[in-house]
Amino acid sequence: TAAKGGAESEGETPRDRGTVLILGASEDQLPVYVEARRRGYRTVAVDWWTDRPALRYADEHLHISTRDHAAVAAALGDRDLVTVIAAASDVSLESWHELGTRYRAPYRYPLSAALASVDKVVFHAISEAAGVATYRWRQHTDPEALAALAPEIGFPLVAKPADSSGSKGVTLVERPEDLPAALEYAREYTMTGKLVIEEFLAGRNLTVDVFMREGEPA
Repeated sequence: TAAKGGAESEGETPRDRGTVLILGASEDQLPVYVEARRRGYRTVAVDWWTDRPALRYADEHLHISTRDHAAVAAALGDRDLVTVIAAASDVSLESWHELGTRYRAPYRYPLSAALASVDKVVFHAISEAAGVATYRWRQHTDPEALAALAPEIGFPLVAKPADSSGSKGVTLVERPEDLPAALEYAREYTMTGKLVIEEFLAGRNLTVDVFMREGEPA
């Protein structure tokens, strides 16, 4: 299911340096397409949605979910790719690893980092193993079983899918009677079926971003 697009403009660098596979075509990924074209690469966009703004800059569109790396590989077959890129998209990270490995990309996103980024259960386990102070949490695929664990957390608590992003499916639950509906809402946004309840803590949310160069903070 490929569609052609993005014809070369007059005065543009001839795109003969190879093909780049880009996972996602939202406004957050648009700069990658523009830069690839500027540098002379052809681009194949992967995105389930057909109204994404970056698609007009792509040479080809695969109408496939960025999570479905097996379907992407089936659509591409044995085509030669210069590299695979997933920019500004947590949900594409596992596909970035799998497709980068399949097509022997120069950089292959680590699977352990991908899982820690997209699966909150994995992230909690890694944090605890590293001795990082964290908040109480429980996970289950059965909403009723998870609701039965809520007294171990206490209210208010936060209910969420374990494998979503962008705060989709997340609810602050202040009363026990509201938890079943919150868990059903969270189920609408999970691919794996994993649900999480977490202790609610008020305070400042601090984030640290680190750029790495050859394995060292840069």
